[in-house]
Amino acid sequence: MPPKLPRYRTAGLLGLVLLATLIRPAPGSSQAAPAAPPAAGEPRFYAPTGQTLDGAFTAFYDSHGGLAVFGYPIDAAHQEGGYLVQYSERERLEYHPEYAGTPFAVLLGRLGAGLTADRADGPFAPVAPGSTAGMAYVPQTHHQLGGRFLTYWQAEGGLALFGYPISEEFVEDGVRQQWFERARFEYHPELPAAFQVSLGLLGREIVARQAATPGAIAVAAGPPRPRHLQLGLAQGGESPEPGFLHNAVPLIGALGVSLIRLDNLYTSYHVVTRDASGHLVYNWSALDQVVDDVRAMGAQPLMCLSYTPPALSPDGSPIQPPTSLDDWRQLVQATVRHFNIDRGLGIQYWEVWNEPDQWGFWRGSWPDYLQLYDVTREAVHAVDPQARVGGPARANFDPGALNWFLSHQEQPGSAGGVDFLSWHAYGFAPQSIADQIGTVRNLLATHPTLRPELAITEFNVTPGDGDTSIAHLSDTSQGAAFVLAELNAMDRAGLDRAFLFEIKDGYNPQGAYWGRWGMITNDGHTKPVYHAIRAYQDLGAQRLPVQISGGPGVGALAAAPGGQPRLLLWNNGPAAVHAQISLPPDWAGRTYSVTLFDSTHNNPQVTGDDRVSPYAARLGSGLIFDLAPGSVLIATGQ
Repeated sequence: MPPKLPRYRTAGLLGLVLLATLIRPAPGSSQAAPAAPPAAGEPRFYAPTGQTLDGAFTAFYDSHGGLAVFGYPIDAAHQEGGYLVQYSERERLEYHPEYAGTPFAVLLGRLGAGLTADRADGPFAPVAPGSTAGMAYVPQTHHQLGGRFLTYWQAEGGLALFGYPISEEFVEDGVRQQWFERARFEYHPELPAAFQVSLGLLGREIVARQAATPGAIAVAAGPPRPRHLQLGLAQGGESPEPGFLHNAVPLIGALGVSLIRLDNLYTSYHVVTRDASGHLVYNWSALDQVVDDVRAMGAQPLMCLSYTPPALSPDGSPIQPPTSLDDWRQLVQATVRHFNIDRGLGIQYWEVWNEPDQWGFWRGSWPDYLQLYDVTREAVHAVDPQARVGGPARANFDPGALNWFLSHQEQPGSAGGVDFLSWHAYGFAPQSIADQIGTVRNLLATHPTLRPELAITEFNVTPGDGDTSIAHLSDTSQGAAFVLAELNAMDRAGLDRAFLFEIKDGYNPQGAYWGRWGMITNDGHTKPVYHAIRAYQDLGAQRLPVQISGGPGVGALAAAPGGQPRLLLWNNGPAAVHAQISLPPDWAGRTYSVTLFDSTHNNPQVTGDDRVSPYAARLGSGLIFDLAPGSVLIATGQ
């Protein structure tokens, strides 16, 4: 026989509580402000939140479980909806002067009902009596209550405190839970027995939602827009170990990128030395291993021909122009011959140097670089006329320098031509990236004989100290949201290729997540940006129309590869957004598996655990989420 709800919870007390619920105005309704409540106790300061619990609530707080039930106060008492209210971490305390002198002068706000008003599917759908053996049925809301949650409900205040259940038990965000009109019960087996059932942080959640910017994301069924941008990856300079990329092969192979840029070719892998007679001698074994790992990822390398090997440098430095351009020509020809003729790999893209505008990477002049470019292009084409040669891979976007470079390629007698025009972009706002691309398109209009692809061959978040990202954002969901915003801007502005730097971090004895640029840690653990890139690639080549209103910094992409709806959302803005998603009719009836990355969900930088935990399963008609700044949400239709 199922357990019965206690009689004292369903008789006279029920009538009083229902009466209070029926006659109280909705929050925000207009009415005269009630008289100030009588002092019920001394105000109490709580240092952990820096807030003082108003004296109107201290007696109720203490007699109904105190800190263990309600948590700390998180704001000051204030007027809301005509009542004196104060939020704690888990609840909203409300003073009702119309019940002064009764046990109902202080009630809990209906936060559970408010936070789930848009949820009517799944565990929130009504069930029939007897649906689950051993559970008490609540006909008022057509839900069941039993087990540990019924025990807690009975012991800690029952109907008067928590209201009726408005869902079944279910697991969401990795937590077994059940919603009530005024609370969310959660089961935490990892806690001591006395605290394994506790209340969810509804007070914090509703305060955060009140502060959030409303946003709407509407996905249309079509017509689809083809994705123009081709995503690539970049790697270089982290380690001279030939097998450095080996543990990244299966993870990167799952991303389906076609090009991976490799730099430091001549300084990391000891390709060339001189024999006793001064002739150049080549050893390709280490570089071969790196190239073979790239090919095992399902990609071809873009070979960034850098830096000056000791055998060609005037002082042994990798950043000095080669002593002899003839020796450099010979080295480049030998490289192309080894990979494209001897090994028959057909490597198509060859970039001349890396960031020659940086004093730390090139100690020659800009005219010295242009001369190096011409010699390199000629050497590549002497071996493989079909290869594509490009540059200048500048660290700083400078239209004047790019114009000088393009003008040089049009000069009579120059080796001539550029197959792809490249530069780097770290930390730029999405609109700035789009403006750069537009500026380059305008430059090319003044050089009609040149028709290069446009490629940003390195991009990521803003650099920080010690060759890491600023505030270690590359390890976080905030960095992932930034990268998605950049990719979206690049695609819409018509960029041809973008290369995210980088695949994998170098080694750091202080720990795995140290702010370096990789999508993967040195020991092969993933970061949020890896999963964001995988979701971006999984969208396929077609994009469905999406309209976004509200919430600056919020972006969204939608597609249905193979008929499977996919959504990718991010918040790259400064404020939280309460985002409501509307879908085409044939999508709305599907269930969506949702994964969230933010400071508290799938955050390996804090937890050290890169296993991805799902957030929720939601019906397409109820996709409403609170997106914190720097968050990424992935939803896949089943």
